Formats: sequence, C-alpha cells, structure tokens
Amino acid sequence: MKICPCCGKPTKNCKKKKAEWYQRNKKSVLKKINGQYQENRKLVIEQLGGVCSYPGCNCTVDLQLDHINPLEKEFNISERLSSWDIRKLQPEIKKCQLLCPPHHLKKTLEDAKIYGYNGSHKRRKLKS
Repeated sequence: MKICPCCGKPTKNCKKKKAEWYQRNKKSVLKKINGQYQENRKLVIEQLGGVCSYPGCNCTVDLQLDHINPLEKEFNISERLSSWDIRKLQPEIKKCQLLCPPHHLKKTLEDAKIYGYNGSHKRRKLKS
C-alpha cells in the first residue's frame, strides 16, 4: 500500500491526490455526470407522463419536478439524478408531478401561503 508523503494516509484516501486526479479527469467526469443526469431526467419525465399536470395545460417543454405535497418531500430529486440509481429515487418520484415553469411558480407561491414558507421562495410576477 502506497503512503502519501503529504498527509501520511494511504494514497487512495489522500484528498490532495483525489483533487489532482479530478483536475486531470474533470472533462470526462463532468461528461459522465451530465449524461447520467440527462438520461435519468428523461426517464422521470416519461414516467410522469411528459406533460404539465396543471389542469388545461398541455405544455411539454422545460418541465420541472414538483412535490405534490411539500410536507412529504424528503429530498430534491433533481439534485440526485446524476448520482443516484433511478430505482432508489422511485419512492420520491411517486410523490411528484410535472409542471411547466409558470405553473410550478404559481403552485409554489400557493404552497407558501398554505404551509407558511418564510421568504425562501422569491416572488416573481406571473405571466398569465
């Protein structure tokens, strides 16, 4: 087992060596992560029907994941699409719906009134 001269730990545990490896391989690492994110996002959108869930809206572009009941939310799915196996995300995906950006904002503001969010969501003028 090789020992790192800078920290005395095994080289596989050395943060400096990991950082150097990442810098050398950054492009391929990011390409893999972004590819996994896009692939999983596409699967989730297909699973949830591929159209905005807001009544009367048939939008299919720029769809966003929204937890139907924010109190049941355990984590943001979007943050884990690139690093988690899609099967592990299924319980959380089942709590979600797809919304286009204007309807997602509208629902978020309504949820803020109901559940008492304290300014964590910036208010923007809705285009209706």
